Amino acid sequence: PLIIEGQFKQYVNFIGPVAGLIVATSLFLLSIILIKNTRLIYVLLLASITAPFLFIEATGTVLGTAVICFLLIAFAIHRMRQEVSLSQGFSLTKIAKSGLHIYFTCVALIVASFYLANIDQEQAVATLLPRAAFEVLIPVLEKQSGIVIPDREQASEVLYRATVEQFRELLGPYQDFLPYASAVIFFFAFKTFTIPLYYLALILSFLLIKLLLWSKIVKKEIVRIEAARLSF
Repeated sequence: PLIIEGQFKQYVNFIGPVAGLIVATSLFLLSIILIKNTRLIYVLLLASITAPFLFIEATGTVLGTAVICFLLIAFAIHRMRQEVSLSQGFSLTKIAKSGLHIYFTCVALIVASFYLANIDQEQAVATLLPRAAFEVLIPVLEKQSGIVIPDREQASEVLYRATVEQFRELLGPYQDFLPYASAVIFFFAFKTFTIPLYYLALILSFLLIKLLLWSKIVKKEIVRIEAARLSF
């Protein structure tokens, strides 16, 4: 709700969900590395990535997004498990690089689906034409024109409403697609936001592995790798 209403100043309320996402990503990565039963990994992770869609109305868009996430996570698991199984040495960064970005793409799709399910045309317009931008625009116009506007707040409101009205007239019957356009923009914005989360999850996974090794819950072992090769 805070994101939809544009209340990003209340950043404290976002700390918990962001921290939870970092922990969930780290657990995803560790499960790929530590669970030996590949079938169990597929069942657990595919179920967990599609479970959030049960809390959204089952529209065609939601079902299609769920299928895309299912396929993407299956591909990510396959790539990461191959890196774990066939690599000559253990490298956390290589394992993460092989599929963790796909995981974050699915996370962005899930969050964007919730965003789309709760946004209407008015909120979509407010996203595409943020009111805060017009509040900043008034002082800029004053500097460029040399005219002092006595009531900046009212002027920005008038300018905003006029722009929104022109925007709606320009779109005409295509206004129904505004929530979808807003959701697409939100998806790419959230995907960009996950870039630092990628490295934070990687650091957390590294520390957890060190802790597991120190506590002797897991151990290092030398294994022989058998790999398929083409030959005459």
